[in-house]
Amino acid sequence: MSESRRAVVVRRARVDELHHVLAVHADGGQGTPRTRSPARDAQTWDRMMRTTDLHVYLAFRGQRAVGTASLTILPNVTYHTAPSALVEAVVVVTDERRRAVATILLTTILEHTRRGGCDKVQLLSHARHADDGGHDLYRSVGFRPEAIGFRLHHHSLDGHRQP
Repeated sequence: MSESRRAVVVRRARVDELHHVLAVHADGGQGTPRTRSPARDAQTWDRMMRTTDLHVYLAFRGQRAVGTASLTILPNVTYHTAPSALVEAVVVVTDERRRAVATILLTTILEHTRRGGCDKVQLLSHARHADDGGHDLYRSVGFRPEAIGFRLHHHSLDGHRQP
């Protein structure tokens, strides 16, 4: 069976899979281009992997990583102490878009939040995704636009604006 016809499998990323996440982000065009710092990437990845309530997911078609997203579970004293969740960095490689990868990735994440007793799941999306199908995707898996999001971008230590 060809790679393109294989089913998409989603699972949590392992500690040795930073290279897959970076490859998906590079192909998916996420973020402001900047000079990569392998040491900084490795330090950040190590911290992410040690953070109990942070989960990075990878979507594979065959042996190829074709998508990724992150989920953070936030303990909360509101909502009868049910945790909240934040979905970030939903990215699919260019040639796999509109082939159900993001839908499978998000439904897997949403099942994790249901099992974890989360009261709400938040996902922020840039306004530009209103025209490229991103917002339609989020609606299709159950998200509803209901809040106004605010962002404040700090500058990184090396002076480049971070996404």
